[in-house]
Amino acid sequence: MEVGVVEHAMMISLDASKDPQWNSEEGNLRIYLRGRPVSLYAPSDLSDYSVDKEVTTPDQKLQLEYVFGYRGRDCRSNLYYLNGEVIYFCAGVVVLHNPEEQTQRHYLGHTDDVKCLAIHPDKVRVATGQVAGHDRKDSKKKKEESDKKPHVRIWHSTSLNTLHVIGIGDFDRSVCCLSFSKQDGGAKLCVVDESNEHELFVYDVEKGRKLANTKGSQDPVLAVEFHPSEPNSIIDVGKGHIQFWTLESGKLTKKSGVFDGGTPSSNTGPTKAAEGSYYMYTKVSNIASGSRAVLTTESASLTASSFCLSFQYHMKGLPGTLKVFAGDKTSSLTSIWEKSGVQPNPDQWKNVTIEIPQFNNPVISIEGTRGNSFRGDIAIDDLILKTPSRCCRKWYVIISTS
Repeated sequence: MEVGVVEHAMMISLDASKDPQWNSEEGNLRIYLRGRPVSLYAPSDLSDYSVDKEVTTPDQKLQLEYVFGYRGRDCRSNLYYLNGEVIYFCAGVVVLHNPEEQTQRHYLGHTDDVKCLAIHPDKVRVATGQVAGHDRKDSKKKKEESDKKPHVRIWHSTSLNTLHVIGIGDFDRSVCCLSFSKQDGGAKLCVVDESNEHELFVYDVEKGRKLANTKGSQDPVLAVEFHPSEPNSIIDVGKGHIQFWTLESGKLTKKSGVFDGGTPSSNTGPTKAAEGSYYMYTKVSNIASGSRAVLTTESASLTASSFCLSFQYHMKGLPGTLKVFAGDKTSSLTSIWEKSGVQPNPDQWKNVTIEIPQFNNPVISIEGTRGNSFRGDIAIDDLILKTPSRCCRKWYVIISTS
């Protein structure tokens, strides 16, 4: 296995114009693997070695026998038990390890590091996704170039034969997670790549045809799964989000889950709801400064009346601005309340009550604007709109002395 890595490194070192160097005092050969120096020590009976000497290629071929370790630092769903074997991956090799016999079989179809793994419902087929490869400058074959792009391979776990290659040219950077559908017997495969938008793809397994794709989340996605009983429902989870997707007529539509507890970014946002278990907040990671989130009554038909709006708000860290607008649907709205920046006692929720004047076609909007930092989540909770206005009503208590 080590010599196989040496051969690959020699090709890369030539591409990088970094020549191998023999050190006779230490008895090692220095080569360059993707620009990094690697020292390989020679057998003890080899006293001298010339990097310029031409030698014939040996008749013997190396065969991989055993792999130590597995990839776990940056991926999930990377270890399964399948038909008496533990299946996992390391670098570009998928390992099928028999714990009783202490033997291994290896799927070697990938051209670069494997990042994810899924088992078909038939417990025979396996899907694995890889990262983008490193193109060689002397490569002239179109197939070699296309195989270096991130893609998914579906293969047979008994024969180790490749059955389908899916998604060449569709994915960016890498394939981070994938899953077969459950209810329809694994007819579909969903895949998430590691582009900036973590795009979600759905494929027909047998035909290799793309059925739909859409942008997912700007935050890392850690897992994606088909619903166990609904063939067209997909769930993905990741940093600070859970998303529910529906595949219908070649399109994917999304509903986002709502979390109890704190917001994903540190040192900003509340740690829990002001009332009950849920609240709303502006998630400002990975969006531009000045971006707005608006909660409005525009689609509702409010009666011509004055109102009393009350809610609790939370502004911790480096938040932007929270405003309340009101006005007539036929004209522009006017700002009637505003808070900017971090507020006193930032860990605590604040109460506000606002009297809304009467309009013929009233519209009320709450708007959160991102500041200059990702630590600027603004949250609201316990929102109540009353009519007619009761914000300033005075109550009197008469005590009888008779």
